[in-house]
Amino acid sequence: VLVLDTSGSMGGEPIAHVLQSCGIVADLLDPRDQLAIVTFADHASVLCGLTQADGPGRDLIRRALREVSANGSTNMHGGIAAAAGILATAPAGLRRAMVVLSDGQPNVGMSSATDLAGYVRGLKVAISSLGFGLHHDEAVLDAVATAGSGRYAYIPDPVIARVELGRAAPAHGGVVA
Repeated sequence: VLVLDTSGSMGGEPIAHVLQSCGIVADLLDPRDQLAIVTFADHASVLCGLTQADGPGRDLIRRALREVSANGSTNMHGGIAAAAGILATAPAGLRRAMVVLSDGQPNVGMSSATDLAGYVRGLKVAISSLGFGLHHDEAVLDAVATAGSGRYAYIPDPVIARVELGRAAPAHGGVVA
C-alpha cells in the first residue's frame, strides 16, 4: 500500500513528485502484484483498494492519481491506520507492506515521532517511508520506518524513488506493494 500525504504542506513540487513516484511504482510491478493507494490530509481516504498491477489495473491506478490535490492538515496516523486496515484484509499469500510518502509534518491525531513509532510497532506490518520536499521532517519519517522494520529515504527527485523502493523491498523481504 502506498500511503500519500496530500496535505496543504505538500502543495506544488512535493505532491507532483509523490504522484510521479506512484506512477513509477505501478510500472515496476507485474500482474502478480497488487497495489492500493491511501491518501491522508485532514482524514484518510482509500483512493484505490488492492488492485492487480496488470494493464487495466495500472490504468485504474493512474486515473485515481489524477484526482489527487494537496490541501488540509496532516493526519499521518489516519493514513497509516487506513493502510493497515487494507493489509489486514488482504488475501493470503500477499506480502503486507506499506510505504508512507510524506513531508513528515503530522499535525492531526498522533503527531510526535515517538507516538507514531509506538503505534506502528503495534501493527506488526512492514513500513518504509520516503520524505518529499525541502522541509520534510526526517525524525518523524525515520521513526515510522524504523518502528516498521523498514527504511527511510529523502527523495529530492521522483527518479530516485525507483531506487529507494528497490532498496525498501529487501528490508521487507520482497516486493513493496
